[in-house]
Amino acid sequence: MRACSVNSCAGLQRLILLDEQVRINLFQEAKHRDRVRNSALPEAHALIGGEALLKWITVIVVEPGKAPDVRELPNNLKAFELTIQAYIESVETIRPRCVILYDGSYTLTQKPFSRVDIQGTFIILRVDGSEPISLSKEDIDILTEVYK
Repeated sequence: MRACSVNSCAGLQRLILLDEQVRINLFQEAKHRDRVRNSALPEAHALIGGEALLKWITVIVVEPGKAPDVRELPNNLKAFELTIQAYIESVETIRPRCVILYDGSYTLTQKPFSRVDIQGTFIILRVDGSEPISLSKEDIDILTEVYK
């Protein structure tokens, strides 16, 4: 095993600590998700120690070899990247105002019309302007059928 220099070890330790903090934050948000759904705060927000948690949105996650799965994810880029496990790119779906977030290391030359057009895990969500929002029941019914 190679020894690392002081600078690279310190950098690696900072990355590990940052990754651990993201995991802790996601865990805390997941722990309070049920309370968030039942709270009086709009659009699934909750407070912990006076600080607002992230909004959770309903999305479809499609993993290779598995059926499309309807999930709730925190509405932030880091949660999307952790789910896809890659740098994210987006492309429109066949449904208006719905987009696919996919592994950006694979390029798509056209709008994907089926699951075979996209490599790796991807997320389907709805957007309002530039803000990701939850898929509607109709979106879920149509898009799970198209990308199964």
